[in-house]
Amino acid sequence: MNNDQDVLLLETLVSKFLNEKFSLKEANTGEATLFESALVKAWYNINKKEMPEGAISSEEASKLEKNPSMVSKAEGIIKDLGLQGGESARQTGRGAGGTTSFWQRFGATDKTPKTDVILGDKKISVKVGPSQLMSGGKAESTATFYAAMEDTPELLDSPEAQEVINTFDKFVKTGITKADKVAKELTKGTNELLNDADKAHKEMRSKLQVLFDKNEDFKIAFAREAMSGYKKFGPDSEASADWVLSADKSLNKGSLHSVNDDSYVSKIADQMNMTVRFKSTSEKVKGEKTGRYRFWSVVALLINPATIDAISSLTEEDKQLSENIFTDTVDKVKNIFQTGIEKIVKFVFPDKEDIDIKVNNNITF
Repeated sequence: MNNDQDVLLLETLVSKFLNEKFSLKEANTGEATLFESALVKAWYNINKKEMPEGAISSEEASKLEKNPSMVSKAEGIIKDLGLQGGESARQTGRGAGGTTSFWQRFGATDKTPKTDVILGDKKISVKVGPSQLMSGGKAESTATFYAAMEDTPELLDSPEAQEVINTFDKFVKTGITKADKVAKELTKGTNELLNDADKAHKEMRSKLQVLFDKNEDFKIAFAREAMSGYKKFGPDSEASADWVLSADKSLNKGSLHSVNDDSYVSKIADQMNMTVRFKSTSEKVKGEKTGRYRFWSVVALLINPATIDAISSLTEEDKQLSENIFTDTVDKVKNIFQTGIEKIVKFVFPDKEDIDIKVNNNITF
């Protein structure tokens, strides 16, 4: 498959069948990061100014020298979106701003900024193709949950909200496998901490979705915080983003939206795909891998803003036609997976003995 949406569809379906995150390949974050640098360089090219040292990393600058077409595409997007104004431009770095006391009270320590580039006076989060709004561990996800609750305080005492809070308590902050990768050890069923956390992940997927369905304002507030980081860093911090610039993988066209535009955030909230899974890293002792893996629980929100923009630009007649085609395609895909998914799962996870494949009538993306 060479289409991003086909890949995302397959990964979503297989993830649902396995009840765990499945990826055909690791996300290529390097290309998206390079495009952020290209936007900064393009801004200086358009304004006929010399780019100062530190505006982007020297490593990224060297890569762009070998990729002039990306800079050219970035120039086109900046001109189309009217982003050439202001006095300067630069890429932000990790830890660009301190977190608020509100955020720190939940024990969340990650300082990765939501802002990727600052062009003139605009703090911008850059999304290329399918992207993550967030991927937070127990503390980070809990803080995001309570940040959204500040906008919907009447929801906090509801049974649904309390169930989510109780499930967060079951998340793993840190654990370690006995001798294998997380997925392989999970299939063995011998790691009690891993098993309990996996059950909590399945609970959270269900219970948080119930809360999203119950209250549209909460879902929008959750998405807005994941996009902006206003309550994490403070609205005036350079680490919190005011705008989302999205582009498809071809980088031929971009769009710009304010995170304070309720209609846009609502579309993002409706389209985001939630996963609750393990994240892991190999353990090393004195630089040597031990064969064990450290793991922790994360809540991730996946989106494709470029697709949302494309759908928004369709006429009602186009939307109906697209919906009919999509429904027909999904039905065909479900029929294919109903008979063939066991072979795929067996190929990816040869140690998995019993595979119960069920295809739901409704697929939520």
